[in-house]
Amino acid sequence: MMPQKFINICVLQSFLLLVNKLIFLFLLSTNVYADWTKAEGRYFISRNISKGEACDRALMLAKRNALSKNGFQKFKSDQLDICTEIKDKTDCTFYQSTFDYVEGGFIKEFDYTETINKESIEDECIININANVEQYNQKADSNYALSVKLDNKKILYSNDNIQISGEVNKNSYITVLGWYPDIKKNVYYKLYPNESDKNNFTKNKFSIPNSHYNLKVNFPQNFYKNITQEFIVIIASKVKIDILEEENIIELYKRLQNLGRSQWQMQRLGYSIVRD
Repeated sequence: MMPQKFINICVLQSFLLLVNKLIFLFLLSTNVYADWTKAEGRYFISRNISKGEACDRALMLAKRNALSKNGFQKFKSDQLDICTEIKDKTDCTFYQSTFDYVEGGFIKEFDYTETINKESIEDECIININANVEQYNQKADSNYALSVKLDNKKILYSNDNIQISGEVNKNSYITVLGWYPDIKKNVYYKLYPNESDKNNFTKNKFSIPNSHYNLKVNFPQNFYKNITQEFIVIIASKVKIDILEEENIIELYKRLQNLGRSQWQMQRLGYSIVRD
């Protein structure tokens, strides 16, 4: 018969080995989806683009490059073809392209440095970013389908209405957000559900807004250009998501990460507003 002391030592060693293994697996799981990545973005300062605006755009490009370096799947931007009827397509194409890289993951946090290059014909803002890029912890549910479209024209004027129609193939909660990059680049604004239409559950087809209210567009006040681009973000989720009236984009993606990528689908639509 083994001595009790020897048995206790064996049990303790087995316990310590198990704890070490669990700690190792935990550390592995917390690091497998995240990676700090250095990237650069550049944008020229011109008569039509101020230093602040150029640096904002350079930062957005740096973020895109950081995500691209991690090999994330690109989003098919067919639905964001809002530039066909616009003569000046520079801004339109730029904002449209910002959605091309967000399917594989998101930037959880970042820091950056800003420099101005004065050696070229036009001054250029250069952003060097160090970004904590995080992949989604699950794969998207390939059997979970979301289809959306704008029922209105894509070139609008102030007080024109927006109408969204869509369809899901599973019981879903629909959330509609507005992104207005010429007003505030880091925030999504909740459009639906709202006080006039609180029940956002659907089993198949949906139409937003309903017949009791309208969603109208407005050209931004004190905006110096004659056209602006805006975007609609539609999220279908298998469980209800509570969304703030103004939702920080990074914080929203963190919450979607916690929810699990298999629990939601996302589509994006774009339109332009022309000054009257």
